[in-house]
Amino acid sequence: MNKIFSRILICALALSLFLGGCADNSGVTELTNVISDTSETSAPETTDTDAPTKPKTEDDGDINMWKYSQQNGITIRDIVIETGKGGEDIEIVQLTDMHLAYANATDLADPVIKATYDSRDWGKNGQFLGNAVKCLEWAKDADQIVITGDIYDYLTSEVITQVNKHIFNAYDNIMACLGNHEAAKKMGEESTGADWKATVLERMPTLAAGWVNDVYYSSKVLGNKVMLIQMDNGTTGSFWDVQIPLLTADLATARAEGYTVLLFFHIPLATYNIKYSNAQAIMAGKGAITSYNYATRGSCSTLIGADKEIYDLITTNGDIIKGCFTGHHHSDFYTEIVATDPSGNKAYIPQYTIMSTAYTGGHALRITVK
Repeated sequence: MNKIFSRILICALALSLFLGGCADNSGVTELTNVISDTSETSAPETTDTDAPTKPKTEDDGDINMWKYSQQNGITIRDIVIETGKGGEDIEIVQLTDMHLAYANATDLADPVIKATYDSRDWGKNGQFLGNAVKCLEWAKDADQIVITGDIYDYLTSEVITQVNKHIFNAYDNIMACLGNHEAAKKMGEESTGADWKATVLERMPTLAAGWVNDVYYSSKVLGNKVMLIQMDNGTTGSFWDVQIPLLTADLATARAEGYTVLLFFHIPLATYNIKYSNAQAIMAGKGAITSYNYATRGSCSTLIGADKEIYDLITTNGDIIKGCFTGHHHSDFYTEIVATDPSGNKAYIPQYTIMSTAYTGGHALRITVK
């Protein structure tokens, strides 16, 4: 009898280990290309937009991690943020990395755009518009939709027309950040050098004329309890001097009025938190980032100029900033930024990086502010 029991126990343990091993290796694509410290030069070059997943819904020990669900074929992530102010809930939906690509005859007369159009099939001719609209329709009754960059795959007059038609003019509750793709006319053109910054500055008026809000910075307060701030750190991989006084003033107002602050930008911040020196994607798109050193890489990994000023403002207001919301990596990551309150007491700011809407049936993060 004991031998039979022992055999049953051994079989059960073996089965458990086998299933556990399968669960930890469920088809997440390995990282094959090392990216730069602040940005990738292009979206994954693939027409396969299936998104393999790891079978877990919470990162152990990360209490602010989202819960997953499926609605209308869209993968939804849900988080709740408590303000202590009561009143009606505020619902905010984050979408990111739509990568809409269009070019008309005038655009194709530009040899740079023509070369991009001819060589880049991923997202070509608005392939991902259906996913984007499906996610927007699902989110349209939210108090606010925020799109955290790379709405355009590359800059053309036709993509401006189509995005205005289907997104900016079609919904009245959208706020949007620029990503690293909006100012580019060819893949790999994006960089962090002075020459690229000069190119971005030349193209900013074109972007500004077609954008839904100020391209550098905008903010708004909802329900007298939560302040949403969007900032560009995508176009050059860095923040801008013009953002410093605006963020300073908004954080002072938020502190005086008791607002919870949520920050939205394209490229995730370096966390300076050793826990995330080899962060693993919770869900990853095929060909996208599956592991990343969020401890010392990303936006503000070199703390000079505006990046240092902005990073210091964020990380010394860790008691009122309750989340940073980003995209760019085309995968789901949860990290925590080391911060303090103004008195120097330690705090951690949750950072949510979510998957591109282009994958599978679309992706969204719903933030319920109580």
